[in-house]
Amino acid sequence: MRKVKKINHESRVLPKLFVTLSNQNHKILPIMKKFVKHLSLLFLIPLALASCQTDRADIVSQNPETTITANSETAALLTLSAQNDGTVDDFIDGLSATSVNFPYVVDLNGQLTTITSESSLLQFKQSVQASGNFNPISMVFPVVVRSDDHAEKEISNEAEFDDHLRKENDESENKFRSRINCFRFNFPITLLTFNTNQEQTGSVVVSTKKELFAFFTQLPASVVVNIQYPISITFKDESTLQIESNEQLRRVLLECRDDDKISDDDTIDDDIRGDLLDQAINLQRTLLTADWTIAKFLNNGNDRTAVYQNLKFEFFRGGAIKVSATDRTAFGRWEINKSDNNGLELELKFRDEVQVLEVLDEDWLVLNFTNTHLELSKEGDLLTFEGTPNGGVTVDPVDPAPTPDAAAFKEALTDGSWNVESFSQAGVDITTQFAGFSLSFTATGVVTATRGAEVRVGTWATETSFTGLELNLDLEDVSPIDELDEDWLVLEFSNTRIALKHRNGDGRIDELIFSKN
Repeated sequence: MRKVKKINHESRVLPKLFVTLSNQNHKILPIMKKFVKHLSLLFLIPLALASCQTDRADIVSQNPETTITANSETAALLTLSAQNDGTVDDFIDGLSATSVNFPYVVDLNGQLTTITSESSLLQFKQSVQASGNFNPISMVFPVVVRSDDHAEKEISNEAEFDDHLRKENDESENKFRSRINCFRFNFPITLLTFNTNQEQTGSVVVSTKKELFAFFTQLPASVVVNIQYPISITFKDESTLQIESNEQLRRVLLECRDDDKISDDDTIDDDIRGDLLDQAINLQRTLLTADWTIAKFLNNGNDRTAVYQNLKFEFFRGGAIKVSATDRTAFGRWEINKSDNNGLELELKFRDEVQVLEVLDEDWLVLNFTNTHLELSKEGDLLTFEGTPNGGVTVDPVDPAPTPDAAAFKEALTDGSWNVESFSQAGVDITTQFAGFSLSFTATGVVTATRGAEVRVGTWATETSFTGLELNLDLEDVSPIDELDEDWLVLEFSNTRIALKHRNGDGRIDELIFSKN
């Protein structure tokens, strides 16, 4: 494994980009230093004196409010637009302020996929969403992450990445709300430089966002910049716009900045506007900056708080929820929506396979919230979260019993055929309905239930989450065999007997035991 090079946040400033300007004898002395390792040099291109006179007239005729200098609004907006866009991979890294450099490898259910570009990342995201798979997506380390200022560092393992998440959530996520990324510049762009006497001293050709960011973050106060128009930009719907002036560029940048507060955010519904949007953004910030535990949960009149007391909930940008119990983890999704009474709803969505979280899978009305308190309701149910600053919650094991070995379980399950020894559904014994059925499981994930001439075919899979090892059965929608169509927690197993349990959304328990024929 490669040694990790530690980079402090204080050192994440790009090396200075120097531009030496002189008007002595109208000579042009442009000098630029290499400002980032592996970054192509930007060259100042000498221009003829005649062209300088024309460009000088352009500078004088511009509105002073749109003249581009180091301290101008347009320069600040251009700097924001040139930041690294970390939102594209939020569903993988859970963080908008940084992105993972291509190529890298992700692991979903043991299947490795190499992400080589934004297009392959989008294809992977679409395939995961289409499958409805909520299993955690993990990265194969080491990876290199890029911050909003284009600085890079290597992450060598999961522990270092968790530390990176906490630091970036604390330091970068709030300021990242001002990002501008509803369009992309069509490079190259030529930037003309002038001294305080309005005499052109040179030009710089920028070919990437990284170069544009470096130019404006290191621009001396004494330099005036004019862009060589026309330039063009491409919006996310692939439509293009030609920009002809600083004023037009400034208007587009301002509109994009305001729109980007929600347009790229998978966690705030686009229909939320006005004062309600401000509330939604505050709620989003509240969820992101704390770790949460369930302080009270009343479900159908029953106090079920104790069931959830050892779980920690973490909300990430991009819509991921991480639920932890010591060394076990499950993932879900969250989104802030507009309620029917013009309030806010917090939608929580978990996989049905994670039994203890099924009952939380609702659109919860937000009653009130503070930095450390969140109160939700749904049709008489009450759910209250308490928060502490990120990284401040430790959890005890949800179940001290060890998780059964998945490989050994698969080997036992696929060896021979099985019958239903007993089946209790919410306390009601329905074993006799399965008399005569024989079930066989193949290594390729096929399950066949046979009773005389009756043959029913389905699929099976195993999965490990913080609730333990689960056997997921998907059988034909025909009675009574469809009663087995659940996600079963494996309690214990041997070569001759398998004990399973399923917790329903209302808290009732189903128990199933297979015996070897």
